[in-house]
Amino acid sequence: MNFCVPFEPGKNVTRAVRMAGLPVRKNVLQNLATRNFIAISAPMTADDLDTIDWKILKELQRDGRITNVELAGRVGLSPPPTLRRVQALEAGGLISGYRAKLDGDKLGYGAQMIAHVGLKSQAEHEMRDFERRVAGWPIVRECYAVSGVADFVLKCVGRDVQSIQAFIMGALAKTPNVESVKTSLILHVAKDEPEVPLP
Repeated sequence: MNFCVPFEPGKNVTRAVRMAGLPVRKNVLQNLATRNFIAISAPMTADDLDTIDWKILKELQRDGRITNVELAGRVGLSPPPTLRRVQALEAGGLISGYRAKLDGDKLGYGAQMIAHVGLKSQAEHEMRDFERRVAGWPIVRECYAVSGVADFVLKCVGRDVQSIQAFIMGALAKTPNVESVKTSLILHVAKDEPEVPLP
């Protein structure tokens, strides 16, 4: 995805980008003088961000439903350049999406369990096969390939402990190449902050 900024041939490219309210990102400016615009393209990395970008990310992570006008006020820009920056962060892959945080208890999904899964073989194709199976299990909400005594750690969420146990004793334990499954029931959530710990 490209963001087009008006540009007059012979003028300063950096100044044109700054006038548009966008940060100057090294290696992502392409001067297309014959067409009278600059294409600012993805992907982006943390090194491309300036102070305002970091502020935008922090505010959006705190409240993904914030209006562009309110966001602009919090980061010290006017709304149009703020919107362009958000779009650039999205196009650059630094904002991967937005979602609502649901209350599992109130919706009837109050049981949570952690499963430590050991595989018989850690060959790459076996690991990939297990990951494909996990993708098809709605009860598994998170899956991590880990080092140590287990090969994968799964977070399972269900309506009750019995439904999770049925899944573990059935589908999970009987999956080809699964050697061991050790579980821990989550008694209480003391902290739940899946966001990135931005400064």
